[in-house]
Order: sequence, then structure tokens, then C-alpha cells
Amino acid sequence: MASWHPRQLQALLALAVVGLAGCTQAGGEHQAARAAGGGEAVGSSLSNAPPPPSTASEEHDCRSHLPQRHAPLAPPATKLSAPARSRVTSLQVLAHGSAVIVRKQADGWVMGGPSGCAVSSQRVQRALDNLSLLKVVANGAAPPQNDRQIILLGDSEVLLQYDVGVGAGGADPARLPDGSVVQLRGLDRGLWSSQPPDWCLEGR
Repeated sequence: MASWHPRQLQALLALAVVGLAGCTQAGGEHQAARAAGGGEAVGSSLSNAPPPPSTASEEHDCRSHLPQRHAPLAPPATKLSAPARSRVTSLQVLAHGSAVIVRKQADGWVMGGPSGCAVSSQRVQRALDNLSLLKVVANGAAPPQNDRQIILLGDSEVLLQYDVGVGAGGADPARLPDGSVVQLRGLDRGLWSSQPPDWCLEGR
């Protein structure tokens, strides 16, 4: 086995350190080797040394450590689409002092809590029909105060969310999750009541 000169070992150690650091150019490696070898260039003192890693390999290693770019988040839904409607598993109407949470189960729709009850599928479908038929106008004025919050979930995913205020002329301002504001025309507040009896009573 060939013996290594101490200066050669020093230079090899410097190259290994530089390689582990990654993302350095050939000039930087040359300077590190010169510092370890007392000013002598690596090429002149390592005639038997193995070649350094290729530039292409180093660039690949560097790229693998760069932060990955992620696609921007999609804007929130402004209206209940047919695909989203087919995925709804929970309806929530939250207001000051009252709340309704209706969940889809294997045997139908159920409202939990002390005032809980079975909710007819027809009642739920009428409420979803109302959201599907809304006319939504973008760039509305922000509501001074929220009247109620309407949330539709598909499992744990938010499919649609309105923070609804009280408007005039049949247009209710609603804030979306990203802070933008739209105007809702045709929202039926009776169908989207936060009072449990409005969902539980027969014929509602």
C-alpha cells in the first residue's frame, strides 16, 4: 500500500471538509487546499490522490438542499359548486349566542348538542340549493359587523365559508377566508338560521 505524505493527508482532509460543506466553487476548494498545504497547490502535491467529486455531482447535491417552492394557495371559493356540494359532510351556522352544527352520518343528517335532533335531508338540500343559486358580486364593501358565519366542510376541508354582515337592497356583504369581500344576493337567512329549532322542527 502506498504511503501518504503528511502534507498530502492534510490536503485530502481539507478537500473532504469542503465537499461536506457543499455549494462551493472550484476556486474555493483550491484556496482551502492551499491553506491546508502551507501554500502549495493541491495538484502539485497529490499526484496519487483520487480526483475530487465532479462539478455536476456537487451541483446536484447543492440543489437537493435548496428550499422547495410550493404552488400558491388557491383562492377561496366564492360560491357552492356542484363538485363541492357533493362532498359536504358538515354545515355550520355560528352567530352571537347561538350555533347550529349539522353533520352527515350513515343514516342521515344529525345536529348535536343539548338541542340536537335528526335533520331531514330535504331541509339540508333546500339550504344547499340556496347557496348554489346565490348571485355573488366581487369587490364589495366590508361588513361593519358579522351577523353570522356559514361554513361548509368536506370532512376537515373548508369547502365554503362566509362571514356574513347585514346589507341593504337584498345584498349582504360577506368576508371570505382570505379577507376579500363579496356581496351575496339571494341569501335566505331563514334557511341559514343559527337557531336549532329552525332545523329540527318538522316541515322546516
